[in-house]
Amino acid sequence: MKSLFVDKSKDFFEILSLEKRNWPSFYFEYIKNAPMAFKTYHSLLGVDRDKIVSLLTSMERRYLDKCYRSISNLKPYEYEAARFLINFSEKNSLDLSKVRVYIVGGLDLGEIFKLDEYRIFTDVLSLYKVGFSNLPFLIVKAFAHSNRDDVERKLSVAEKGGFKKMSDEKQKYVCTLCGYVYDPEKGDPDNGVKPGTPFSELPDDWVCPDCGAPKDSFEPVD
Repeated sequence: MKSLFVDKSKDFFEILSLEKRNWPSFYFEYIKNAPMAFKTYHSLLGVDRDKIVSLLTSMERRYLDKCYRSISNLKPYEYEAARFLINFSEKNSLDLSKVRVYIVGGLDLGEIFKLDEYRIFTDVLSLYKVGFSNLPFLIVKAFAHSNRDDVERKLSVAEKGGFKKMSDEKQKYVCTLCGYVYDPEKGDPDNGVKPGTPFSELPDDWVCPDCGAPKDSFEPVD
């Protein structure tokens, strides 16, 4: 999955440490992480430098902060999207070695933009509004050139062929630093997490009970 996704969403939220008048300067430095992708994104939107500055300075700090505090819930859906893309590529001659899905902080003017045949641009600010759980459907829709009903049908067919959608309610997660496994059915009672709590619903400040690693150090157990 690391070769499929270029996730720079967390880096974007460093903007919150700055005064709003400095947000445009931060953004123009930030987009150097993926200059060609952002250049195409801005072109698709039809925005110039002045318009970008206007959009950034009109953003609400409170909204950006809410999105930042929820960003750890995005990872499970990245894995779900990657799993389907792998299956989809086998059935539709999609060369995964060329696929790149950029997940970044953008200008909040839409969730998904298809930059070209193999590159998808995902704006985490707009994605947060529609729900992170929609990420797999939006990405598949972009590659399949289909509406959501078609995508769900393709997902159903893929599942029959061996692909299983992740159920976050039962999905276990392993700490990549120490090997601790979080099991939703057991929860983490010693730290106030009741049995039956999905990983995505753990508090943002929850940490690994064994080594203290943050939530973003966990990955789904296959």
